[in-house]
Amino acid sequence: MEVTGKKIVVLCGGSNGNHVLTADLGRREDYVVRLITRNPEKWRSAVHCREQKFFTDAYPMPPAPTWWINYSGAADEVYGWDEAAKALSGAHFVILVCPVSIHETILTDLFANLPAHPIMIGTAYGQGGFDWLARKLLKGNPRASLVTLF
Repeated sequence: MEVTGKKIVVLCGGSNGNHVLTADLGRREDYVVRLITRNPEKWRSAVHCREQKFFTDAYPMPPAPTWWINYSGAADEVYGWDEAAKALSGAHFVILVCPVSIHETILTDLFANLPAHPIMIGTAYGQGGFDWLARKLLKGNPRASLVTLF
């Protein structure tokens, strides 16, 4: 699938990390944000984020000027897990931003609903073993060759 126009990203889970990503990516014109969560009703409106920026990369951080940025964005589409196939249709990226202990459950649901086009699936919390778990769960899946893991 050629990536032209808007990039379709699917965020998995109702975590605070997805709160930030929904606000950030949801305000950008070049993204379509889809969210799959157990509680879709909580994500139907705009998400607001306040982020502190620092003028230093030194550690430990010396007293340095900081500033705050505020932004809001919303998921274009919000789905429950029973609608995972619909959420993945046409998507370019899927990002798991959730506790590592739930990766297997989420990947099992995602892999049962893989679309018939190339898709990238990864995690923002890159604990070792994500790729092994994903490969194990993809074994025997006729659409496994369409998945790129990150």
